[in-house]
Amino acid sequence: MPTRRCGTWPTRRPPSSIPRRTPTYADGIPRRATNVGPVLAEGRLTRVAGRVCMDQFVIDLGPGSRASAGDEVVLFGGRPGEPTAQDWASATDTISYEIVTRLGARVPRIFVGTAAQQHEGQVHA
Repeated sequence: MPTRRCGTWPTRRPPSSIPRRTPTYADGIPRRATNVGPVLAEGRLTRVAGRVCMDQFVIDLGPGSRASAGDEVVLFGGRPGEPTAQDWASATDTISYEIVTRLGARVPRIFVGTAAQQHEGQVHA
């Protein structure tokens, strides 16, 4: 059974845990990440399951998942085991700079290290 109305991902049997996640292509996530975008959830690497839509995409965590609303999902980061912008670029046939520069204003920015000191007291969208 495909996921949702614009689905292209057949779900597993028995029923899978398929949480909806954002950001999406309205936020700059490439639509080409359909069925291929790497995601870290529940401490393991998985993929976007189905089409990246305007305001949602889903991931298939399989049966027995303990995921719940508010759990962290990493699209790209810098810690070991996390997908990188280059992983997303390779999956969507582009370059890593396009992945990070296309993120829109709805995606909050958190400055760390030296960058955090330079931007202290400033609010950025």
